[in-house]
Amino acid sequence: MKTITSLKLFFKPEKDVIIPPYSSKLSRSIILKILEKEGLTSIVDRIRKPMTHKPYVFTVVFHGNKPLYRTEEEKKPLMLKGRRVYWFKFTIIESVEAHKVVGAVASRSNVEVYSTKFSIVGIEAETVDFRKVGFEENPEQLHVKFITPVLLQIPRPR
Repeated sequence: MKTITSLKLFFKPEKDVIIPPYSSKLSRSIILKILEKEGLTSIVDRIRKPMTHKPYVFTVVFHGNKPLYRTEEEKKPLMLKGRRVYWFKFTIIESVEAHKVVGAVASRSNVEVYSTKFSIVGIEAETVDFRKVGFEENPEQLHVKFITPVLLQIPRPR
C-alpha cells in the first residue's frame, strides 16, 4: 500500500543567515543533515541520487503564509532573521521510509547548516493512503499547482 506523508517542520535560525535564492535548497539541506546525523545514509543517498520519478518533494521556506524566494530582478540576498520561526514541508511517497524520516526529525532539537544552528521548534506529520486522496496505486498523470516559482528539468534523451 502506497502512502503520502507530509512533514511540516518549524525552525528558527540562531542568527541572521543568508540562504540560496530558491529556499527549498535550505529545506533539503536541513532534512539531509538530520538524516545523516541519525545514520539514515541510505535515504540520504536516495534523495541525492538522480531519478526519473523522485518520491520526495521539498517546498520553499515560508514565514507565516509568505513563501521566501528571490527573483533575478532582486539585488538583495535572501536572508532569514535570527530567532524568527519559519517552516517548510517535506513530502514522501513511500510508507517505510516516511516513518524513519519522521522519527529522525522528531528526535532532533537542532541542526547546523550554512554555519548556522537551526532549532527545530515543532513538527506536524500526516500520512494518508494513496487511494484515500483519490489516486490510483500507480497513477499515470497528476495535476500539480505550484504556489512559487519552480525550476522544471527538461527530460534527458534516452
